[in-house]
Amino acid sequence: MNNASYNTAHLTEILLKKMGCSPIFFTPGDSEGNTLAERIISTFKESIHKVAFNHQKSWHKFLDYILWAMREIPGTSTGVLPWQLTFGYAPGGPCAILKNTWMNDIALPPNLNKPVVQYLQKLRDKLVTANEFAVSHLQREQNKWVKHYNLRCRHKKFSPGESVMILSPDSTTI
Repeated sequence: MNNASYNTAHLTEILLKKMGCSPIFFTPGDSEGNTLAERIISTFKESIHKVAFNHQKSWHKFLDYILWAMREIPGTSTGVLPWQLTFGYAPGGPCAILKNTWMNDIALPPNLNKPVVQYLQKLRDKLVTANEFAVSHLQREQNKWVKHYNLRCRHKKFSPGESVMILSPDSTTI
């Protein structure tokens, strides 16, 4: 948590104490204390930048789709959606809402201001665009991590008859 007044207020301290929570505060400007949040913010800003670059006059129309994508991506360490950890249920993205509508679980507003087919086509186009951004970001991040982890790796070449050590999960043999 940051040291904002709403996090350090007396009422907040009482509430956290009753819930059995002990907050960990981080220093402003010291992002190491809040790496997960900083990483999410960085990903979100990069996604907005890409959308704004490719759709300069209509980038704001893609914000909802970027938000839905961010909410529906499971965390790498927990494997659970951040939204689900916060609110206790998985978010209903556009496809889930559409499925529930078709199964008569919920009713869409009667006036969509456009035909359903046109709405679905625009939705599909925006989801494809969001997917392209996500895939390109993922590939770039993976390449960055591969380069980082392989920075000090050296190519190894062995000749026949040379002694090597083979490490396997159950034993070590020479």
